[in-house]
Amino acid sequence: MPNSYLLLGVAVLLTRVPASIASEKVARWGWAALLASSLVAALAEGQMTWVGTVPVIVLWATATCYQLAMSPQLRTACAWGAALLAVAMATHRLPGFTPLSIADGPVSQASAPMALRAHLDKGMAGAILLGTFMPQATTLRGIGRAIAVGLGVGLATTIIVVGAVAWSGAVRLDPKLPGIALQWMAVNLFLTCVLEEALFRGLLQDRLTRRLQRHKSGVWLALAVASLLFGLAHAGGGPLLILAAAAAGAGYGMAYLVTGYIEAPVVAHFTLNAVHFFGFTYPYAAR
Repeated sequence: MPNSYLLLGVAVLLTRVPASIASEKVARWGWAALLASSLVAALAEGQMTWVGTVPVIVLWATATCYQLAMSPQLRTACAWGAALLAVAMATHRLPGFTPLSIADGPVSQASAPMALRAHLDKGMAGAILLGTFMPQATTLRGIGRAIAVGLGVGLATTIIVVGAVAWSGAVRLDPKLPGIALQWMAVNLFLTCVLEEALFRGLLQDRLTRRLQRHKSGVWLALAVASLLFGLAHAGGGPLLILAAAAAGAGYGMAYLVTGYIEAPVVAHFTLNAVHFFGFTYPYAAR
């Protein structure tokens, strides 16, 4: 992996260090320094151009504005502005980034062909959202509880969602240990799961919950809306994937609702994806 991705991964981890371990200065600026170093390394390695620095800096500034704003209206505007820009980066709508090609072709004889790409724009957006919008756990015990809840919810969600998709015939049981396993885990955890959960649970579900908390069923409505949007974000995979992603999103949303920490839905999301990757045809069965 290029240095830019390694620095980005450490920056993501540093955003999650409990407040009881890291000083406020380290918690606030440590991840930012590493993310800035990742940005410089990406430019030096050709992983991005100067054009790509523009959305990163704008997103960072918008998220910082959210932290510093005193007006509720300005905070709301910054939050939704950051969400829209993060979506644009996550879907690779903005120029200046060169994806890192890791693998092409099926991961097993029973699986359909796939391409594994690492996208720095998606990873940087996730790191910024984590570092600015997501509260840190105060203790290691808090992180441990969030991980335990995430693992339990992830396994339950996997049984329901992957089981239903397998029943439909879209995927089949296919235990395997591909040669790209470590690369896949790093890309899926640090780029895919982190960004998607920070966006859909930590930002969208959280903001909707705040807006709807005066209503009797506001919490559940916020969870349902965020889950539906998560499903629609997977529309490129067809109706079955929309339904499966929405159902999975409901599980991830529950993990976040129970703990209040983003680690829980990230672990739940990664658990489901890992069971799918290692235990079933991936991304779906060869036809």
